[in-house]
Amino acid sequence: MFVAANYDPIQIRSELQRRSTAIPTKDIADGPGDRQLSADEILARLQPEPHAGWLDELRRRKLLNGKDQRYSREMVELIGAIWNLNQVGVELSNLEEIVKAVTAGVDAQLSEFQRVVNLKRHGKIDYASAIQFLNALELFVKCKHVEVLNTTFFRKIVPAKDMVVGPNQKRVVPSETFLVRMGLNREIDRLLHRFDDAPEDKGTLRNLCRAYHLRSDWLNLYGVSEALLRLDPTDARGMADQTRAMYYLGRIDEAVTSLERRLQIGSDPLLKFRLGQCLVLRAKDRGIRELFTAITRKQVLTAEALRESSDRPSVRRWITLDQALDNISVSDPLQINQPAIQELEALYEEYQSIPDKPMSPLTKMSLAVGKILAAYALHIAYRRQQNPKADKIRLQIVRMDPQCVLATRGNEGQAQNALLTGKRRRSKPQAG
Repeated sequence: MFVAANYDPIQIRSELQRRSTAIPTKDIADGPGDRQLSADEILARLQPEPHAGWLDELRRRKLLNGKDQRYSREMVELIGAIWNLNQVGVELSNLEEIVKAVTAGVDAQLSEFQRVVNLKRHGKIDYASAIQFLNALELFVKCKHVEVLNTTFFRKIVPAKDMVVGPNQKRVVPSETFLVRMGLNREIDRLLHRFDDAPEDKGTLRNLCRAYHLRSDWLNLYGVSEALLRLDPTDARGMADQTRAMYYLGRIDEAVTSLERRLQIGSDPLLKFRLGQCLVLRAKDRGIRELFTAITRKQVLTAEALRESSDRPSVRRWITLDQALDNISVSDPLQINQPAIQELEALYEEYQSIPDKPMSPLTKMSLAVGKILAAYALHIAYRRQQNPKADKIRLQIVRMDPQCVLATRGNEGQAQNALLTGKRRRSKPQAG
């Protein structure tokens, strides 16, 4: 399905919605490991039961080998897998193409096996060592298949250009210039002077956490949040900041453990949402199944966090925005749970309606970043639906932040269109 859709999330989502859910079947291979099953026994264990000639069709399509009337456990498991795939809409013709690719891979595997055996035939080799070599080769192929599948999935499914944090672990929206012009560095200097005078002032430490978070300075964010948590181990914002920094510093397992331990002491919507984020980010480096499982748990934690923050507007608004940004980047690679346009429009209007006076410098910066990110999420949603409002929102973001990545992307798009237009003009045949 992924290959047929060219790893396009929109096509994959449509195909998933089209297909019916597979009817759960019991493990058709249940029973003693050495006992072989007849065709009638296999068909009786499949639910709903396929037609009588189904196994013959599998043989005709070379999805099953041989003409055996009794089937080993491995063959029974293969038949069960084919049936379950068939039930969710995978055509047997598609499985035939996969078998061709598998066969080509096996041919290469056996060629290498024979090459090595031939080299050692006149040396020290016996069937015991040949078995060891074959097992190692099979394990290599199995592990490499999983690795390539995961790598290809994340390269083709997860839209890198829509990520809010770039490969250098820095925010790509807004630009660093935007925050510098708003006085972020000057505010950090002021807070550091205050910290020097009163190193145990929790208010100063919290503001330093906010400032370093805005600057994507994960090392300093971790240090300051650690100092804050030493003074107040129950500080939820300090824990949320520290665990975010841990992820970008390569300590994601510690972050998950810290959050789970803290939530056992007492519930907090911010920490529940952060735990969901950390679970997804950790699973992203572990495999597709792990990612999908983490996404499911994150959805549950996010729903709980939104319910618990219903009487805390600023926390609810922040979680809603971060949820939308997560889902347009890494937390919804199949685009099954994308935020609705109406919800993003309401969130955008909510941010735009908040006045920036009177506010402290850091609060004003946080609000400005929130407004840009809310507009960015809406722009991505418009663009994916090919809504003409997408460019209007992009231009609004560029006006707020002329150095942001959308300014460059817009110019690239215009240049590409101009280039294509020029090519078409040059390719027209001239009269006479």
